[in-house]
Amino acid sequence: MRDPFIDSIINSLKLKESYPETADDILSKVVDIADSADISVDNSDWHLILNYIGKSEFLLSLPLDSRRTLTAETAFKIIQRSNYTLWDMFRQRVAEHPKKSLFRDMSSEMQLHYTYEQIGAYTQEIATAFYYLKDNQPRAAIFSENSIDSACCDLACLFFDIPDTTVNVHTGTEVLLHIFNELKINIVVCDNEQRCNLLDKIRYKANIPYTTVLLDAAIGERNEDNQLLGELCKSHNKKQISDILDKRERFALNEVCTVMFTSGSTGMPKGVSFSGDNLSDGFDCGASFPAENTAENRLLSPRVKRCFIGICRRAYSLGKNQRILGCQKNRQRSFRFGRMEKTVYRGNFRFLSLREKQ
Repeated sequence: MRDPFIDSIINSLKLKESYPETADDILSKVVDIADSADISVDNSDWHLILNYIGKSEFLLSLPLDSRRTLTAETAFKIIQRSNYTLWDMFRQRVAEHPKKSLFRDMSSEMQLHYTYEQIGAYTQEIATAFYYLKDNQPRAAIFSENSIDSACCDLACLFFDIPDTTVNVHTGTEVLLHIFNELKINIVVCDNEQRCNLLDKIRYKANIPYTTVLLDAAIGERNEDNQLLGELCKSHNKKQISDILDKRERFALNEVCTVMFTSGSTGMPKGVSFSGDNLSDGFDCGASFPAENTAENRLLSPRVKRCFIGICRRAYSLGKNQRILGCQKNRQRSFRFGRMEKTVYRGNFRFLSLREKQ
């Protein structure tokens, strides 16, 4: 049974039209319960509160920049108290707008749109396949150009507690082996014949011989060492997917979940580790990412501003050649991924939480 005080806060948050009069008072109540050790709040209720206080209509109804900064800092506390993960955040976005486009494939004349619901289901299939493939102990590297499939492999790992890294497609064999050995990689996602052949040559030089997961049915020879992602994903039904993912070992928010490597231009590349709370803190404070020199720019706390670019490069990377562009025409910030050629993968994101394109 929900505490009546918590129930009154959530009911007030649902009345968006009254925010100009109520937002500041609601924030004060949320701050009080976030700071209190005496009030018990279910994680599901914390997540609901996070979802509401992270929306622009709530933030813009607050009277002062200092109150918006307080909202950000309170959100960080709630994330820690409620073990709010990237998957929790994504499920909220799916529930709000399941049929809206998250990714857009512009690699052909007919653009393909992938909805939040589709990406959510696909990442669950991928994670299940990885867990099943490696006896519930997968550790993945994404060695692929930008694509919907490689992006979803990365997101599947981030959503479902699979340690992973993305690897620049120009990385040589010595550095590849260094990365694979350092992170104990046992799955490598690959997208073309050249990289597949390279991985075949060095597989048994690695400390742990890995399985190559192929994104394209036209490449590689299918065997125990080379398996096709599409076939792996279709080998489990919904109940099996649910059972496997429910039984997985969860990361604590402060545990490393992904590693981003430097270029290695001055020697062997060095890894930069990210934990779950790095990702959640970076994406769920709630303000929309602003265009330059707008009032909304002041919604962001200094801590969030500092971590934004680094977090984006991992949490929603479609590879290593992404560009972050400011679109001055419509005053909206968006991500444009891929090489500056015809093949482009583009998604618009709500700063600190996914959002649909407005």
